[in-house]
Amino acid sequence: MRVTLKDVAAKAGLSPATVSLVLNNRPARIPEATRERVWEAVRELQYRPNKRAASLVTNRMGTIGIIVPDMCNIFFSNICAACETEARVRDYSVLFGSSGDEVELDLNYIDVFFSKGVDGIILAKAGHMPPEDEDRLMAKIQDVNIPFVTVGRRLNMQRGRSITVDHRLGAYMATRHLIGLGHKCIGCITGPANDVMTRERLEGYYEALDEAGIIADPTLICTGDYRFDSGAEHLPYLLGKFVTAIFCFNDLMAMGVYKGCRNYNLQIPKDLSVVGFDDIPFCEALEVPLTTVCQPAERIGTEAMRQIFHLLNQEEEARDFVFEPVLKVRASTSAPKSFSRG
Repeated sequence: MRVTLKDVAAKAGLSPATVSLVLNNRPARIPEATRERVWEAVRELQYRPNKRAASLVTNRMGTIGIIVPDMCNIFFSNICAACETEARVRDYSVLFGSSGDEVELDLNYIDVFFSKGVDGIILAKAGHMPPEDEDRLMAKIQDVNIPFVTVGRRLNMQRGRSITVDHRLGAYMATRHLIGLGHKCIGCITGPANDVMTRERLEGYYEALDEAGIIADPTLICTGDYRFDSGAEHLPYLLGKFVTAIFCFNDLMAMGVYKGCRNYNLQIPKDLSVVGFDDIPFCEALEVPLTTVCQPAERIGTEAMRQIFHLLNQEEEARDFVFEPVLKVRASTSAPKSFSRG
């Protein structure tokens, strides 16, 4: 027997009119708790509205566009998966684009998605963006004039919101953890030099060193590119600097350090402590589980999609979000020991 809107209303203990407003994403002063009751009833009853009929009423296509720098990067793919899950609950579909963090491709995808009639766009950015490129992006966002949420970058948008992570705090916690274990010579493999996250994480790294009275040594900092190979490539140089710990600005580079350590017959953490950033799913499955700073990719994706719907419904709940990272301490870090690397 087909589940109807009235069945959903009865399950939620609300009027059919209220349920209709929520399901059709119509602007109305309906409390968030009430909206959640409706979506909970939808999930339990597995209700599927008639999207074609609804689009005629709401003038919406039921589609959200999502643009990320790199779909192959596990962090961004997890964000995409969470966005899609949240959209599916509301009977929306998603379109994906992978821009390589290039502004030209960002602008192109915005045009393509807009031409397809998407109801909103989520744009994730990672790298540095010159002021002129940011101006072009802002002009495009204002031109299409649809709900917009950025992930990883704050933009001054009239019809938009931003979702970010406190990268400085995450790097501070990671570095402070290593210092607390007794490490004073801490190598660092960063992201690209022009990357916003690189700059913010370096600030946290320097802050922790300064707070502990350790003079920062710029020769202990290597510029990586977030790829697995980047960690292994920089390891020999840092070993030559006699570091006792390495803080990598993402988990893939930390895994590259693991590979390099095997080549040098070094044991983690006995010979070298390693910390990553992101907490991708493989971290706990490594031969030595990786200590890392957790960026809640699933929560970021879910919240980004929820903010799109808040904007679509012109709800007061629409706001900017800054997530606090969490340090996940595992077996890859311990107190340093004195030894010779021949």
